Amino acid sequence: MSFPGENFKVYFHDKLGAKAFYMASSDREILILTENIDFSKVTGMSISEDPNNVSYIQLHFPAGHLKVQFIENGVVIQTSTDINALEFYCRYGTVDDTRKMVDLLYGLCLGLKVEKGELTAQQAKQQQGMWKEAVAKNTPAAYYDFVQKFPNTIVQEIAYYNSEKIDSTIKYITGSTNGFYLGMAKDEFTKIVQDRVTKTKNSDQKLSKNFKLYLDNFEVQYYGKKPYSTYTIGNWFKTYYTDSDSRNDARDAKGLRIHEFEIERKVESAGIYRSSMKDQVEELNLSWNKSYKLKREVEDYEYTIGQIKDTKIHQTFFPFARYASLGDIVFENDIAKEITYTFVIYDNYMSYDAALQRTVELMGKPIREKTHTKTLIDSRDGKVVYFDKGRYYVVASVRRDYNSDGWLYTPLQASLTFIVK
Repeated sequence: MSFPGENFKVYFHDKLGAKAFYMASSDREILILTENIDFSKVTGMSISEDPNNVSYIQLHFPAGHLKVQFIENGVVIQTSTDINALEFYCRYGTVDDTRKMVDLLYGLCLGLKVEKGELTAQQAKQQQGMWKEAVAKNTPAAYYDFVQKFPNTIVQEIAYYNSEKIDSTIKYITGSTNGFYLGMAKDEFTKIVQDRVTKTKNSDQKLSKNFKLYLDNFEVQYYGKKPYSTYTIGNWFKTYYTDSDSRNDARDAKGLRIHEFEIERKVESAGIYRSSMKDQVEELNLSWNKSYKLKREVEDYEYTIGQIKDTKIHQTFFPFARYASLGDIVFENDIAKEITYTFVIYDNYMSYDAALQRTVELMGKPIREKTHTKTLIDSRDGKVVYFDKGRYYVVASVRRDYNSDGWLYTPLQASLTFIVK
């Protein structure tokens, strides 16, 4: 790749731009030219990194807006309207150069949006001023505040990109764990579960007659009231139910009113806290004994569907847990906005602070802590810690449950919940 002397310009008379560069392969050199670029139409900006020490800033446009010509020896050999982004390159690692490039392109787009009447001069000035303040503070909270103030800003993805560069813990929040991750589409999650069930059906694994019947009739089912839907895994001894009390702990972040933001999802919004897989046993109309036995098989099986043992989440936060699994995943308008991983530790002597120590060391000082003390009414005992990670809340909890006689009913359990604000 190489660039002609004037590879980018914006014309004064019509405020439209042009961008050009050369691509060479073997003995051919092709000029790639984009003209009549209306930067007021930019819908977003993003940054990507290249292994060759180059980072590039992308300006995204509506589909069909860009007309790209491929020219060889002065002749147009191809024209495309399928390219929806322009790229501007910086040397990777030169943070100041990248920031300057972002500021210049952002200012250009804002200025032309004002020219075209899409923003007022005052709105553009305020937006650009607050962006400079966020960059100067360079914290996840500052970038999140900016995005909350300007939800339609074209630098939203760059704000999130900067946050993740600053805070290395965000990679755990946004990363994929055995295929599960925040932001995944409901259809994608459905396919993962269904594919794993199909793989079991087609394997050489020895299965009971009723379990084969169950798999043949299986379909991924969700609970909840629109716009929410929840999928829950409920193997009681390998991963405890994310019950209403546990979910209230996660949603108790609404009491923090951080950035005047409130998590408004109520307990009932996600439906009944039960096993999404085990409930389907009832639909087979088996005898009580056969149904009971099949439920035990399904409990073990659904743990294999959601298990995250030995993943980074398991090894980083609760490596001493014997079992680790997806607990539940909550979709809002068919996009995953909340995900809970559950762990069973099987240590009757470990303190709650010791169980949470690695999480606190990694995530930093909690913004809130809450302790549950066993009473005659509340049979659980434990501790919950809350963290604000800019765009996300992180809630970690540990607990033990007791029966009505005060005897320990469950082993030490833990959960880790990531919530998109």
